[in-house]
Amino acid sequence: MIQDSELVRLEKIVEKMMTRFSELRKERNRLQRSLREKNALIEELRDHLSARDVERGEISQRVNKIVAQIEDWEKSFVNDLKKEPVVDQVGEDFKEGEEKMKQPDLFSMTDGDR
Repeated sequence: MIQDSELVRLEKIVEKMMTRFSELRKERNRLQRSLREKNALIEELRDHLSARDVERGEISQRVNKIVAQIEDWEKSFVNDLKKEPVVDQVGEDFKEGEEKMKQPDLFSMTDGDR
């Protein structure tokens, strides 16, 4: 009878171990699946990040090119201003406009007026 009770106790221990082993196996499989999914997500995010880095580099190059064009334009504009001052040009245009606006002198005695 003592042996029977010992055997029953041993059977229960083995049954608990088998149940726990089965649970641990299921948990391991679940964790492995989760790990594969996380690794796939990490790889996808790395690819996405790499694509964004390339895109950012292209945008940076384009912005630098635009800035360089603006700087070149500013330099040429400043050089043009140094060559021909705007005030002189406006003054000349104003003088030409004054001459065009002068009315003929009605009292002059030139050969063309007779």
